[in-house]
Amino acid sequence: MEPTDAKKDGYHGDHFDPAQVVTNEYKDDELFESFKELTEEDIPANPFIFISSPRRAGKSEVTLHILRQFHTAKRFTHYGLVSQTLSGYEGVVPYTYQWQTMEHVGDIITKCQDVAEYNRTVKEKGQPAEHYIDCSFCLVLDDVIGDPKDLKRVGGYIQKIAVNGRHIMRADPHEKNEFGLILISQKITSIPPVIRQNADLICSARLASRVERQTYIENFLTLTSGRDGLKDARRVFDSITLQEYTFICVLAYKSIRVNHQAYVRRLKADITAKTERLFGTEKDWKARKPRINF
Repeated sequence: MEPTDAKKDGYHGDHFDPAQVVTNEYKDDELFESFKELTEEDIPANPFIFISSPRRAGKSEVTLHILRQFHTAKRFTHYGLVSQTLSGYEGVVPYTYQWQTMEHVGDIITKCQDVAEYNRTVKEKGQPAEHYIDCSFCLVLDDVIGDPKDLKRVGGYIQKIAVNGRHIMRADPHEKNEFGLILISQKITSIPPVIRQNADLICSARLASRVERQTYIENFLTLTSGRDGLKDARRVFDSITLQEYTFICVLAYKSIRVNHQAYVRRLKADITAKTERLFGTEKDWKARKPRINF
């Protein structure tokens, strides 16, 4: 029996299974090699990075890879993690900067704004730049939205950070001070459009759900309308994500898009990299891991 068009495309019900693709039409190694690897220089100041993939697809590894790039470039002075599971960042972020809820995030933002205002006062008084306070904070929100209940509870707060996060340090004359946000989710569609459309980088691994895959491709990868544009976008998505544990990264902040190579990067985390403390005092690192509240 001749396979249906859906099965030729690798679809089974609502799920996309690369192993079921009849041909390797979309696994294009030559196209894969035409895309650059994501580097820290691709990430703008005050970034909002959105990372999405199913469980055990490498979200934490990719996030740690990006954090290591930030650390090497000395971009951030502090890192914080909000996670329901409080796992995956041991030996990287001290437990004094790991929380299970969003309750401390408002205080963090207020402190960053206080520093920005202080530095502005320093400048207004004509004091030299060495009197500025160094304060750059990178906040990681790891699967804080898992179901509609979570969205009602913290969705509005995350939306405010997504929309206004790049303005938190706007009063700060210190050129190196910034506020970064990394939002991690198992589902693209769990995150409201108003949040994900404000992201500077949108990263995804291979997706099993047809709806998730279609959402990513149509929202972030199509250069032209029509069937040909959609087909080209699918080919780009699959050429990168069909490679083992490789994420596709769309640089959404780039407005000039003559071709996919201009704003699309590939990212494969180095899982052999040595665990390295990003920051923290000895007192911070002596703190015990918080218990998970049930």
